[in-house]
Amino acid sequence: MTTRRASLRAIAALCDEIGPEDGVDPRHVRRGRSKEKEGRRRRARQLCSQAEEAVHLAIGCLGDDGLRGLRVVGIEPAPDSSRLLVEVEVEAGDDEEVLGDARKALGRAEGVLRAAVASAVHRKRAPELTFRVAPRIAPYEGTKRPDSIGGGSRGGAR
Repeated sequence: MTTRRASLRAIAALCDEIGPEDGVDPRHVRRGRSKEKEGRRRRARQLCSQAEEAVHLAIGCLGDDGLRGLRVVGIEPAPDSSRLLVEVEVEAGDDEEVLGDARKALGRAEGVLRAAVASAVHRKRAPELTFRVAPRIAPYEGTKRPDSIGGGSRGGAR
C-alpha cells in the first residue's frame, strides 16, 4: 500500500497557516533531542568527570613545587571528547609570574597527567589535555547573610 501525501490546498483549507510539519506523517517527525546525541553528551560528561578525578589525584601525587597550589575547577570537551580543556585555579596569587609558573609546571607534567587520564578511562585513545590557568576567585563576602535579609525569624509573624 502506498502512502499518499496531502495536497497543499487540502492542508490550507484545514488551518490558518501552513507549517513545516503539515502534511507529514507524525510517526516520521522527530521531536526534541535524538537518543544518539543524548548518549554522546552523557558519555562526554562521564569522561570529563573521570578525567577530572584522575587529574586531581595526579596533581596531588606529583612532587613538583609548581603544582602545589593548583586546584582543578573543571574539565570540559574542547571541541569534542578527543581533547579536554582542564580549568585550573592558582590559590597562591593572581600576578602574571605565578600564573606563568603554573602554566610551565602543567606543561612539564602534561604527559604524566595524560597517562593518568588514560589509565582512568577506558578509551582506544587517551584524550589530549589543554589547560586554562586562572587566579583563585574569592568567595562573595556581603554585609548580610542571605537568610537574614528580610529581617526576623523564619517562623513568620506570630
